[in-house]
Amino acid sequence: MEKYHNDHLSKNVALEIDGKVFLLNQMNGWVTMSQYVKMFNLKGVNVINNWIMRRIVPPENVIEIPELNNLRLVKAIMYNAKATGRPSARK
Repeated sequence: MEKYHNDHLSKNVALEIDGKVFLLNQMNGWVTMSQYVKMFNLKGVNVINNWIMRRIVPPENVIEIPELNNLRLVKAIMYNAKATGRPSARK
């Protein structure tokens, strides 16, 4: 369940997803999957989906927002797909 909070005193907007509260002004380390593909020069969004399913991207580094058409945000850090012994997904 998601909730949106607006604190008029501090001008912070928060997003609550499954009991976790995310302050939107502090989410500069999170990107959409399309942005992640461009940022790290990957073949496509399917690569990130695969990494999420295989837990190369840990669950705590993924936010899914059902009210925004199941938008997924990913923590914008480099994940090591090679640690699994499989080839890299870079172009």
